[in-house]
Parts: sequence; structure tokens; C-alpha cells
Amino acid sequence: MAALIKRLSRFFINKKLLCGLLEEEMDLEQVDVRVNEESVVLHDVRLRPEALNALLPPECPVQLQSVRVGRLMLKLPSMSGWNAMSGADMTPVAITASDIDILFVPNDGEEVGCPAPMPNMMSDSLLDR
Repeated sequence: MAALIKRLSRFFINKKLLCGLLEEEMDLEQVDVRVNEESVVLHDVRLRPEALNALLPPECPVQLQSVRVGRLMLKLPSMSGWNAMSGADMTPVAITASDIDILFVPNDGEEVGCPAPMPNMMSDSLLDR
């Protein structure tokens, strides 16, 4: 049963959650499902810099050239939390990242890569915080 849950989690991560953001799909060895803790831990996540650069405003003085997250933990709501997600008592998903390597390069007005069109899934710009 644990292997099935791990495979389903990997499918959801690759095809829905991080679709378009990953340099390559996650392997089963990179996904650690912790059912008792209601969490999923991803190891050695490599993100597409051009996808993240598309989220930055054009006047941003830097662009991302490479992004690697050594450990990404998603703390999921319990089953009762999923039932409440349709109402005002929505339980948030907590995301914790560690061992992050980001290589920035100056933005000289030229595109580092050709940003892929991204659906508007984020409500805030990365610089609004």
C-alpha cells in the first residue's frame, strides 16, 4: 500500500503540483511520503529558472540561472482539513524548504532563457513581500 501511495504522490507532484516548474520529473527515490505525519518530503528538487524568471517583473535587476532545493517538505491537512477546504475554515498547506542553492545573474535587459508561458497560479509577485 505504501508503494502505491508513493507512486500516486509522485504522479500528483509531477503532473499537477509542480507541473512546468521542474527541470525533470521527480523519481520515486526523491519522494518520501510520511503518512503518519501527514507530509510529503521531496529531495533534490531542481526548478526551471526560466519558469521562475517569468514571474519576476521586467525591471528586476537579477534573473535566476539555476535553482535547487535540497529538501522541500509539504505538510498536508488531515482528512477533516480537506473536507473543510471548501469553507472558511480552510486548513493551509505548510511548505518548508531547506538547503537551497540559487544562482543569480545580472539582468542586462536580455532574456537569459525563453520563458515558457505559465498559467496565473500565484496571486503575488515574488517581489511583493
